[in-house]
Amino acid sequence: MMNILLVFLGGGLGSVFRYLVKIFCERNLSGVFPYATFCVNVAGSFFIGFVCALVFYKTSLISPQLKLFLTVGVAGGFTTFSTYSFEVVELFRNGHFAVGCVYSVLSVIISLAAVICGALSAKYIGS
Repeated sequence: MMNILLVFLGGGLGSVFRYLVKIFCERNLSGVFPYATFCVNVAGSFFIGFVCALVFYKTSLISPQLKLFLTVGVAGGFTTFSTYSFEVVELFRNGHFAVGCVYSVLSVIISLAAVICGALSAKYIGS
């Protein structure tokens, strides 16, 4: 029951963070490119790479419950693959084929790189 509560609370927190990024991007960026989803997915990838590497390299820093809260809860509520998928389809449907392709490729490549960067950052904490 405690694990469910941790995921619930973390997911809510992550969702609020995602909403704040959406508001920020809408106010400060323009164009058809889905900046908010791109930013949260890249930042979330860095975050989950960082947390998981902390668990692996610095086992005493993060308990299994904190890992669950941060990864499944916060990162799961923050990132949004379903919105990314919908946005790609909408870009294609609205005739923005090139933007949709760039968004797809950048999202995958940069998010994977962000996981690696997050993991490397955590690996060297306290070294």
